[in-house]
Amino acid sequence: MAIYHLNAKLIGRSKGRSAVGAAAYRSGSIITNEYDGITHDYSRKKGILYSEVILCDNAPVIYKDRSQLWNAVELTEKDSKAQLSRELEIALPNELNLERQILLVQKYINKNLTSEGMCADFSIHDKGDGNPHVHIMLTVRPIDEHGKFESKREKVYLCKNADGEERGFTARELANMESSIWQKQLPYYKNGNPKSRPVYLTKREYESDTRYMEYQRIKGKNNPKKSKDDRVNPMIEKWNSVDTLRKWRSAWANICNQELEQNGFNERIDHRSYIAQGRTDIPSIHIGVAALQMERRGIKSDRGNIHRDIKQRNAELRLITNKLLELHRLRNSDGNIIRSDIKNVKAVPEGLKRWKQTKAQNESFKEYVQRKTGIEQKSKDEMLSKSSRQDKLTRVEELSELYGYMEQEKIFSLPDCDSRERQLLGEKRELIAQEKELQEKVKQYGIVLDYLITYNTYLPIHEEGKRVSLFNRRKFEKEHAKELESFNEAGIRLKEAGINTDIKPDKLEGLIKDKGKEIEIIQGKAKCVDMHISKVRSLKRLIAKHKVGPGHTKSNLEH
Repeated sequence: MAIYHLNAKLIGRSKGRSAVGAAAYRSGSIITNEYDGITHDYSRKKGILYSEVILCDNAPVIYKDRSQLWNAVELTEKDSKAQLSRELEIALPNELNLERQILLVQKYINKNLTSEGMCADFSIHDKGDGNPHVHIMLTVRPIDEHGKFESKREKVYLCKNADGEERGFTARELANMESSIWQKQLPYYKNGNPKSRPVYLTKREYESDTRYMEYQRIKGKNNPKKSKDDRVNPMIEKWNSVDTLRKWRSAWANICNQELEQNGFNERIDHRSYIAQGRTDIPSIHIGVAALQMERRGIKSDRGNIHRDIKQRNAELRLITNKLLELHRLRNSDGNIIRSDIKNVKAVPEGLKRWKQTKAQNESFKEYVQRKTGIEQKSKDEMLSKSSRQDKLTRVEELSELYGYMEQEKIFSLPDCDSRERQLLGEKRELIAQEKELQEKVKQYGIVLDYLITYNTYLPIHEEGKRVSLFNRRKFEKEHAKELESFNEAGIRLKEAGINTDIKPDKLEGLIKDKGKEIEIIQGKAKCVDMHISKVRSLKRLIAKHKVGPGHTKSNLEH
């Protein structure tokens, strides 16, 4: 069955990841990262059916080689926390065969991604478990007409025109300017004294204004006046926008539905949220690889339990919806169809007001709800009186839901509600404490990982320094002062943390990922607990409002 799933995320060094490693993993290949010298070997990975690199117009042909492309990306990014790639993870319709899936992905990439200036590296995965999907890795920098990656941010120079008006321009904008109306402001020093306060003047101002005859430019101090804020590359700003992501999501749904229709399938997917679609279903959660493997081995996981709980709730909601549809088809005494919009008719013409009027002293709230959920069995004349139909509507969803929850949790009174709420709040506090503890561990692991990467990065320089002769050592240390200082600092911090410097960063990265999965499990549990708390409080309010259940007197009921 075709399902909609499109997840966008960034791959960056801030979390110890690399674009080369990600590309090797998704394509099942062997690639050496020239940035850090690490070789990523995933040649034994199974379930990879097809891989391909699709280039934009300006990209060099050499980038068709996956290793060349992502190593060029790695070497372009100098920052230790740089964003390297954007990834789209998309579920493929299993109604289509592999050939059709490949054509579908290629069509989507050419129309929406490479046409916008990105290079795309995609791999189709399918382990035969009914979950075919594609990973699309995208470059995050545009490529200029010379085949070079453009800057993410550009310096803004504050220029002046002949009227003294000041405006900011990038170097590219100035180069494309046909006339010299706008000129950069350069520093000039009085009497050529570099210790004097500079005055920023355009070439035009300096040559025409006699006040600055004594001022001169100094060699080596030619930095023009700049704005404090750099300008983000407009293309990158567009790619990072929420509107672009919405466009990608919508485009995938449209192109997928077109392909399904052309191949004679009735299934369709929708990129909109459940709320936007008008659906009452509870959105399911992503089980994840680890939990899925546990489930396949017959071991019940926390995320699997949450998924099954949501599935059960959705089944109950569908049952309620079917009841609503049946109620809507009922006719009034004159034989006329109830013309209210079905979206708004989420009630039955029996309510708590009717229940009060019955003065059913011996009837519990549980019995009352049970009787009312079978109300469609009563005669239509009793249910749909013309005079009272609109005044006595009450939500069948609420009644049916609360009844089902009461039966499941064995909650029939206010004391039961209070006891269950206290229990749930205690569970919530415990989950919050566990999540906080894990978040702190991940933070500490991340700091250690940064030091470990720094240590391994500058280790070759440290080893080279040992081999340098005493005569040249001082010069070497001066040239590499910054790198050696970072290396020594990282070594000290790792020793303080009790971390062996021989440990590979990949191992620590794996530990961080494991802790991240544990956090996701706890967050899923917390969401489930929140749902239960909401249900209990809703039930509590209804019982308190109408004074039903054990512990309430006969006079309360009559009142």
